[in-house]
Amino acid sequence: PPAAAATPMAPATGAVATAPPAVDVGQVIVGLGAVIVVVSMFLNWIDFTVSAAGRTAHETVTASGVQVQFLFDWTNTSNDPSILVVLIPAVLLGVLGAILHNKVLAIIGAIVSLFVAAMFTFQLDQTLDRVNELARGVVHVDLGDLLGIAPFVCGGGAIVMLVGGLLLRRR
Repeated sequence: PPAAAATPMAPATGAVATAPPAVDVGQVIVGLGAVIVVVSMFLNWIDFTVSAAGRTAHETVTASGVQVQFLFDWTNTSNDPSILVVLIPAVLLGVLGAILHNKVLAIIGAIVSLFVAAMFTFQLDQTLDRVNELARGVVHVDLGDLLGIAPFVCGGGAIVMLVGGLLLRRR
């Protein structure tokens, strides 16, 4: 009789090969941070209300109304492009870094977004110092009187993007 051909059998270990998850935690966190930074673009960067003699004046400015040059020079009076020309590419860098699992791109996007929020707040404070100096004590405007919620939201989103960028895994 013909000899039965021996067929190799795989060991029965019960282990099933699984593919890595399609999206990792770092990607989700970078994406969340990017969404938060985008939301900050539509919120008030400046929110000022003054009431005197029964009259009220209210002024708000979103990211589209803040010139990019203001981040470097508080005496700026030019019609430069808005800070959106910095924030939009920063968000895109973060998202691209998350998609490509590239920590460097995600971290650069986060740092640029954080830089915008921090420099805006610093320059606004410098502006108010000069205003208060010129007012000679007649009126005193504090940073909290003028600063809107957006720089805080932008900075928070940038920190979330940074944490996500640090958690990204190489594929």
